[in-house]
Amino acid sequence: MAAAGGAIYALGLVLAAMISGAAGLNLTLGFLVGLGMTGVTFVVAIGAAMRAVPPERRGLAAGIVTDGGSVGQFLLVPVAPGLITGFGWRESFLIFAALAGAMVLLAIGIAGRPALPQTGSAHVQTYGEALREAAGHSGFWLLNAGFFVCGFHVAFVATHLPAFLGDRGLDPALGARALALVGLFNILGSYVFGMSADRWRKKHVLAGIYLARAVLIALFLAFPVTPLSVTLFACTMGFLWLGTVPLTSGLVGQIFGVRYMSTLFGIVFLSHQLGSLFGAWGAGYAYNATRSYDLAWQISIAIAVLAALLHWPIRGAPVSRLQAA
Repeated sequence: MAAAGGAIYALGLVLAAMISGAAGLNLTLGFLVGLGMTGVTFVVAIGAAMRAVPPERRGLAAGIVTDGGSVGQFLLVPVAPGLITGFGWRESFLIFAALAGAMVLLAIGIAGRPALPQTGSAHVQTYGEALREAAGHSGFWLLNAGFFVCGFHVAFVATHLPAFLGDRGLDPALGARALALVGLFNILGSYVFGMSADRWRKKHVLAGIYLARAVLIALFLAFPVTPLSVTLFACTMGFLWLGTVPLTSGLVGQIFGVRYMSTLFGIVFLSHQLGSLFGAWGAGYAYNATRSYDLAWQISIAIAVLAALLHWPIRGAPVSRLQAA
């Protein structure tokens, strides 16, 4: 799956270099790149990593996998404007397509499904049973709701922060530097929160992350927006950026086991991507309607507080099936 995802991702970028209209943009960067990402994102990589390490180190493993994406963001976001200036946007897409194609080879290192139990009397949970078990667990739906909020925040900031800074009269290049700082500090945050997933109750740490986001955004808006305040915001938001990934995926594995970890976390990640839709498109729609990002920021604060509250009642204990085993 990861190899196929990398190939589709690269194909989407190659075709994007040849587009000449909105329809082509939606087909390439929207559909093909989006489809390719489903095969190479955290869902597949974390699922494989968690099966390869003992339970007491799964949070750290998920944090390190998350760090890989952060390193890419930190290195490539500042490089992209220079590539476009030096070579042109079409050629830049081809360069990034070559990088995406490397994922096909790297996918060799991703493990497959875990081996079936050797004991003939042991019941092997089926795919349908795993879905029904998760659907009947309230914590699974609370994790979906919380990850929706995470997706909203990530997409809103990544998509609209440069435009927001431009509205405030700041250099648009500051937005690119801010997103690079987000990626840099996310490397530290993902590692720290990955370790915390192995030491503390994951739902409490998740609640703390969302509450910290609400406080951070409120403080960012309460003071004048300056290069210094943007830098502080980017560093702190970066630390909180994807720290939710090792914790959320860790809870899924802890509650339901790792055999169908990628499937169940994939459903939760779908909720994250739906949140991303509203964070990117919804915030843009709100801006066009009000000529301001104030409403989008206010919604970001409100749903962050809501997410913190939703994680508190999650039952993190393994399901009875795992306890019996």
